[in-house]
This record gives sequence, structure tokens and C-alpha cells, in this order.
Amino acid sequence: IHELTQQLSQQADYCSSMGAACCTMLWKVSRQEESVQAILSGSKVSDFLCLVGRTLESYITTYSDESLQCTEEESQFVLALCGIITNIAASAYGRNYLASQQEGLEIVDIFCSALAGVPQGTHCSKLMNLILMALFNISINHKGLQYLTSKRHLMKELVWLLQNEREASNKLNT
Repeated sequence: IHELTQQLSQQADYCSSMGAACCTMLWKVSRQEESVQAILSGSKVSDFLCLVGRTLESYITTYSDESLQCTEEESQFVLALCGIITNIAASAYGRNYLASQQEGLEIVDIFCSALAGVPQGTHCSKLMNLILMALFNISINHKGLQYLTSKRHLMKELVWLLQNEREASNKLNT
């Protein structure tokens, strides 16, 4: 049992490392409008957005307990996934996609919910920043703004962040 536990731990470390590396590269590529269009025209967009949402929710749930410490690779993996969404939302094509497709709206919902649950810490401050930037980018789109304003809890959460957030860049993005 000990050997299997160790193998499982090594496999998890490997997957975190591989995910962090691949997603960090995709994060950089997604800065280009043409790349965003290529990503969103692929056949696995829905699966990718679902993966981002589940990963973010799991990360927040797991590390909301301050006694647990995540690895650098885990943090980089989640930051890169959220960075990709932020870059998608920075593109006019991507904003429209996120604001008009069911899977896009689901990731917007997850980002809105995540505002209340992001744990404290350096990596989480960066995560909060990416989430806030993504939501701002989505609000630039008319459909996106309408959708965000329909979220009753969102304004309360943003006001709370303005009053309580310690990180200046997060306050600015709020």
C-alpha cells in the first residue's frame, strides 16, 4: 500500500508539472487574437472550459483550508488555466464566445463564485487578479455586461473586495 501511495503521489506530481508547463505555454500563445480564434474553433473547447472550471473549483475548495499548502506546480497550473480564460476574454471574439455560449457562461459563473472563495496568499492574489481581469474583459461585451449585472451576488462581492482587499492591483481591477 505504501508503494502504491508513493506511485500515486509521483503520478500526481508529474501531472501537475506537465499541466503547468503546457498551460503556461498556451497562456502565452493565447495573447494573440488569431490563437484565441483557433482555440475557440476547436472541437474540445467545451471540454477545456469544463476542465478549467472544475480545476479552479477544486483548487479553491482544497486550499481554502489555510493549513494546506499547494505546490508551485499546482499554483502555476491553475494560474495558467485562468490566464488563458483572461486572454480569451481580452479578445473581442473570445468575449463574445464566453458571453453567448452555454459553456462560456458556465465558466463566467465559476469565476464569479470564485471571488468569494479564493484563499489568501501570493499565488492566490495573482489568481484573484486574473479572475477580476477576466470578468472586467467580459463586461466590455454588451451580452457579457448584461449577464454579469444579472448576478445579484456579484456587486456585493465586488464591494466587499474593494473594502477588504489588501493587494492594490486587485483593488484596482475590482
